[in-house]
Amino acid sequence: MSIAASTPNSVSELERLKVLHNGEKQQLTFSDAEFERRLTGLRAIMAAKELDAVILTSYHGIKYYSDFLYTTFGRNYALVV
Repeated sequence: MSIAASTPNSVSELERLKVLHNGEKQQLTFSDAEFERRLTGLRAIMAAKELDAVILTSYHGIKYYSDFLYTTFGRNYALVV
């Protein structure tokens, strides 16, 4: 194999080799204790209604129970508890 054959020769080939870093981990909006309080409350409701799982699809529900803040960009998200 020659060096020319293994060397990227176009911008698109170079783009796929780029390393992107996500940056520093951000502080959560609420504490671990608050996170557990929210999930414990939801699980109590689930037990009372005899539900094995809950699927949350609203932006607000997902943020409230997971602290995951997203922008759809045409992609749907869901959270299963």
